[in-house]
Amino acid sequence: MYNEIQKLKSMGFSKSRTAHKLQINFRTVSRYWDMPPADYAAAFKDRSRNMRNSSASRYEQDILFWLEQHPDLSGAQIYDWLYEKYQAPPQVAERTMRRYIAWLREQHTIPRKSAFRSYEAVQELPPAHPPHACREGEPGAHHQPGKTQRPACRKAPGKGTGKAGEPGGHG
Repeated sequence: MYNEIQKLKSMGFSKSRTAHKLQINFRTVSRYWDMPPADYAAAFKDRSRNMRNSSASRYEQDILFWLEQHPDLSGAQIYDWLYEKYQAPPQVAERTMRRYIAWLREQHTIPRKSAFRSYEAVQELPPAHPPHACREGEPGAHHQPGKTQRPACRKAPGKGTGKAGEPGGHG
């Protein structure tokens, strides 16, 4: 990130244009804009030391195991898995956990591989319940102005529509 910002700065880009081009926050660009390389190296070293001593480090072995098995896992998924494994929320804020996971990926060169998902058009399915036409003489067959149509005509075919003694009939 730092190197990319410095490169765009040397090419004559403005802070605003640099932030837009790199798709990062303007404040991040401002933080690194005039920072000398030695200061950045020291800040990066401090960050590394802080991550090593992070409260999330107690979960390092579990996280590394899961990342090696499933490199496409997100920080939120790992946080949830830790919650399930230990039957309690991790003693770390979710944002801290995500930063720690990103740091572990960087330290152990475990790139995040996104799983390929293919999408394609599918045929439209018929409605689950086809509309039932009301027969003459059934309630709701004719709509009368000013009155609400009764749903009685929505019976499924063969369910109580026949005469006594016939399939679906009463009696």
